[in-house]
Amino acid sequence: MRIWLALILGTTLILAACGQNAPARNNKNINPPELTQQQLNELREQGVHVMTAWPEGDTLYLNVLEPSQRAVAKIYELTGENVVIIKEEARFFIRGEITEINDSEDRRTLLIENGDVDSEYDKAYISVNEYTKILVPRERHSQEVAEALCQQALETGQLVEIAIVGPVAESYPPQAGAGIVKIID
Repeated sequence: MRIWLALILGTTLILAACGQNAPARNNKNINPPELTQQQLNELREQGVHVMTAWPEGDTLYLNVLEPSQRAVAKIYELTGENVVIIKEEARFFIRGEITEINDSEDRRTLLIENGDVDSEYDKAYISVNEYTKILVPRERHSQEVAEALCQQALETGQLVEIAIVGPVAESYPPQAGAGIVKIID
C-alpha cells in the first residue's frame, strides 16, 4: 500500500514539475486582440461602421458596413495587421411608417408598417443600435447628400426606408437588424 501511495505521489510531483517548465500552449489565446472603445469611437468619427467584432486566436475579425478603402486603411492603422475585415452589405428590406418605438439599454426597436409595393413585408420589427447609420437626405449645392443623425432623431410617424444586415427572423412580423435607416419624410 505504501509503495502505491509513494508511486502516485512521485508521479504527481513529476507531472506538476513538467507542467511548470513546459512551454505554454496556445500563447496566442492568452491576450487575444480586441477593439478598444477609444478605437471604436475614432473609427465612428471617421465614418467607419463596425457592426460586430470578435477575437479568434491571434486574429481580430470585424464586420464593417460597406467599408471604403479609407476605412480599411484606418482600421489597419488603429488595430494592426492581424485583422480580417468582413464587408457587410446593407440590403433593402422595407419602406414604411414608424408606428411604434421601444427603447432598451443597448438598442431601439422600431415597428415599421404599411410597407410600400417595393417592400416584401407589410410590417417588420427593426432593431437599431449604436452601429446603425441613420441618414436624412439634404440638398447641398443643388445635390442630394445624406446627413448622419443619432437614434433619437427617429420618431413615430416618420416615413423611413430600412436596409438590413444579417439574418431575418421569419416570424410575423419578421425581425431584422438595421444597417441603414433613411428618413424619407
